[in-house]
Amino acid sequence: MALWGKIDRANNSPIFAVTKVCLAPNTTNRDNFYQNTTANAFLTTSVNNTYGVFGVDGTELKVKSKSLTAVVLNNAGTTNSYLPGDILTIALGTGTLAGPPSKAVVVTSAIRTVTLVVGGAAYAPGDTVQLASGSGANLGVFSVSTVSGNVVTALGAVSTRGSFSVAPTLTAGPTANITGVGTGLTVTTTMQINAVAIADPGLYSVQPSTTTGNGPASSGTGTGATLDLTYTANKDKGLAHTGWVVRTKGTGLRTGRVQQEVLVAGGISTSNTGDDTIYPDS
Repeated sequence: MALWGKIDRANNSPIFAVTKVCLAPNTTNRDNFYQNTTANAFLTTSVNNTYGVFGVDGTELKVKSKSLTAVVLNNAGTTNSYLPGDILTIALGTGTLAGPPSKAVVVTSAIRTVTLVVGGAAYAPGDTVQLASGSGANLGVFSVSTVSGNVVTALGAVSTRGSFSVAPTLTAGPTANITGVGTGLTVTTTMQINAVAIADPGLYSVQPSTTTGNGPASSGTGTGATLDLTYTANKDKGLAHTGWVVRTKGTGLRTGRVQQEVLVAGGISTSNTGDDTIYPDS
């Protein structure tokens, strides 16, 4: 009669499991089958598949994981520059990772501040200009506030922040007129986030603790941006029961695919000591 115990070791493994690979149910075959990781150890016609019997404890059971499914900009950033392509790694807080962390990417940036560098010539108060480097749907608009001898001495407010898919020249960058005839005005620019997208949904057994106003770490120099996050449960993964299972690992067209077949459901301990009661087949 096939017998097994709760302790994860060969002599508690189900003796009948070896019939899955056409072996006689005896203790020698049982011991060889226990935790086998060698391909073709039993069936040379199985195209290098690997078979073995394993004890599964509670830590190996399926866990409901969560991943990032939506990200919305909460705060565009307050210091330095966020540039297109910057990666924002979501702050974990009291969450628990089950895989990689979730990440967002800056898709487009917008002007946060412009500072006068060179005042150029032939400008008048109220002239409007835009950045003349970078690219995007809109390169932003700001104005000339004051001039002295037709040279700009102060800039007005940024009226349109723009949408840059390629960052402009941030230090002493050129400008182009929208109104007026001035030339030679250059500015230093800082950028904030305009739009974000999911770069990596991540995998968590417990999602990040802050989902409204999460402050991610940037791969660039920008700081102060926050995001609103939506996490959704993934399909259950792993095994449904503790107990003894036959594990088949495929090769060829099934390379890396693992099939778990529960033979005996019940509590299994990874310890080599403790309750060693033998439980008969049922």
